[in-house]
Amino acid sequence: MPENISTEDVIGCIDELNTNEGVDGILVQLPLPTGVDTDAVLDTIDPRKDVDGLHPHNVGLLVQGRPRFVPATPGGIMQMLDRRGIEIEGANAVIIGRSEIVGKPMASLLMHRNATVTVCHSRTRDLQAVCRSADILVVAIGRDAMVTKDFVKSGATVIDVGINRVAERDRVEEIFGEHSDWEKFNQRGYIVVGDVHPEVQEIAGALTPVPGGVGPLTIGMLMSNTLEAARLRATPGG
Repeated sequence: MPENISTEDVIGCIDELNTNEGVDGILVQLPLPTGVDTDAVLDTIDPRKDVDGLHPHNVGLLVQGRPRFVPATPGGIMQMLDRRGIEIEGANAVIIGRSEIVGKPMASLLMHRNATVTVCHSRTRDLQAVCRSADILVVAIGRDAMVTKDFVKSGATVIDVGINRVAERDRVEEIFGEHSDWEKFNQRGYIVVGDVHPEVQEIAGALTPVPGGVGPLTIGMLMSNTLEAARLRATPGG
């Protein structure tokens, strides 16, 4: 679709997909172009095909603790925590970022697993001190290497959701120092880094890599949701 497409045309496309029996899952790639009403577009998706879990009906089910589809990134994070045997019940969990895609659903999932959850954002006072209280720290803010060792309690589990392209040589050297991969930088013109500074691995009990950490799990969970959508649609009353 062109960037200057209207909200009405996007909705029309989704209406066609909603009624197409050959389509089990619909995902709207966000952010949408300026001028397109994101809420109106997401509200149009058939909740049974909403594999990203962003329709208000599915958001409500998630908040109630009986989700139809868990948003892919938070769902993948929960898989990572469980498969690594990270204790969630009773843990202090801090989330930096309150987006509809990551921060808010992440908070719901952790609360339903009996963690004590704090959601931080741009207005949070003394952010470093709040983060240092975390047994589990989830970072999803879209700022390269912002979270340094000063934010992290020794032994904490740190989940880095960010993926940022750093194209300034000075910034690459500032972040990676003598470990800067100049060969890769020269080939691509940028280096990929998360929201968490690489130095955090010196103090964290566990740290997800970027790239290769949360990203692949997000894709896997999206496929899982799509399979579940197909199963539900094939089930009477699903």
